[in-house]
Amino acid sequence: MKKIVGQILMVVAVLFMATSVANAVVIYQLDGQGNQTVYDPGLDGWTIVGDSTVTQFGSDYEVKVGTNNWASPEGGSQVSAIRGAGVLLPGAFGYKIDFTAQLYTWDSYNNTVPSSNGSIGYWDVFAVNLNGTNFYWNIAANDPIVTPDPAGGAVVDNTVFPGITWAFGGLDYSNGGFEQFIGSGSITLSGLTSDYYLSLVLDTSRNPSADSNYPSYGAFNPNGNVPRPEGGESENPVPEPSTLLLLGGGLVGLFFARKKLS
Repeated sequence: MKKIVGQILMVVAVLFMATSVANAVVIYQLDGQGNQTVYDPGLDGWTIVGDSTVTQFGSDYEVKVGTNNWASPEGGSQVSAIRGAGVLLPGAFGYKIDFTAQLYTWDSYNNTVPSSNGSIGYWDVFAVNLNGTNFYWNIAANDPIVTPDPAGGAVVDNTVFPGITWAFGGLDYSNGGFEQFIGSGSITLSGLTSDYYLSLVLDTSRNPSADSNYPSYGAFNPNGNVPRPEGGESENPVPEPSTLLLLGGGLVGLFFARKKLS
């Protein structure tokens, strides 16, 4: 994997689960003195790939991924591809990306945590990535893109894929239940001497495991309705709403519980 020599990497991950969250995909530019300013790329500043859409709400943006499979049942199919959108950010001390998400998957992104109900493997993954190399879909890499495996939760990692990556993926597949993430997150990267690339994607195509089975879909900054999948139910109910905050330089990882909707 490419490494950026001499970069100073700062990671701030804010992971929040609750019955309701404020919607946002907001880009903050950092100046090195602790100040942050909203950076608005404008709708024309976004590059879109696959069956995805970007909608502007002031300085916030909604990114929908897997739109051809909205509310898909477990037995549905989905073309193997990378779907999403990204922004090329000009050189600066650093950037902080805040986002909310409502994501669903019938598939797994886990090859290390045993499942007693279904099958496992690296298949579908949702990712928010910030790096100084290129957009997510232009970087050649194999699964996994983060460590440890999300396994039904969310992970923030800076050791596998270039830059810093937030990722969510399912525990297993073929068990009649879907995994969901409804909450928010934040990633920060600083110290680069080049431009920054921000990508928000659903990746169902990276080797060594890729097929068209067990669809995934959702939205980053869900301003509109994101319907639950047809059939099945969400696995692993969540305890009472709570806020989890981790600050650190380097790697921050957190497994998520998920709220079971009735």
